Amino acid sequence: MADKSPFKGHGKHGAMPHRFEDAEEWAKKFDDPKRDQWQLPDEVIKTLAIGPNMTVVDLGAGTGYFLPYLSKALAGTGQVIGADVETSMVQYMDKRIKESKLSNAKSQHVPPNDPKLKENTVDRVLVVDTWHHIQNRESYVAKLHKGLKKGAFVAIVDFNQKSPIGPPKQHRLTAEQVKEDFPPSFWQVKEVTTALPYQFVVIATKS
Repeated sequence: MADKSPFKGHGKHGAMPHRFEDAEEWAKKFDDPKRDQWQLPDEVIKTLAIGPNMTVVDLGAGTGYFLPYLSKALAGTGQVIGADVETSMVQYMDKRIKESKLSNAKSQHVPPNDPKLKENTVDRVLVVDTWHHIQNRESYVAKLHKGLKKGAFVAIVDFNQKSPIGPPKQHRLTAEQVKEDFPPSFWQVKEVTTALPYQFVVIATKS
């Protein structure tokens, strides 16, 4: 019998399809000042260990909530790329970048199945509350690996099972499931301890 499930991903844990087409509407949630209280953006940035002249990609950046923090961490050097599959989100980021004068930031539209990273050019990839939406993660992870420099890493930040906010629990991933998406022959993967109350952080370093 053919598999008619819409939730097709890598391994035993599938993806949760969802569209975020109305950026203005989603901004009320993504950029709510109250988000800072549980998102702890400075804590997230700390896990990235950003250095001068790095290229940092915020994958699934949405309205660009993290762009000012990433831009500041680079202290005006390097480049921040906010990537998203939704055209309205990319346009919203363009507006944020211009209004906030983020001189080292730019937006990029990407397809759902490809992060569009140039080979061996990226130092850090941040993926916040997005990994559970990505389908065919085995193929996607291979493309991330190709785009990262040796020793560079991906930081996956996603909702834990106890969080009172986030996607329905049946569509959430555990840190262990996320780690399984990164083959140990190509990656060094670990969960890191943070002060984030609602999210776990998994770091996958290109070996």
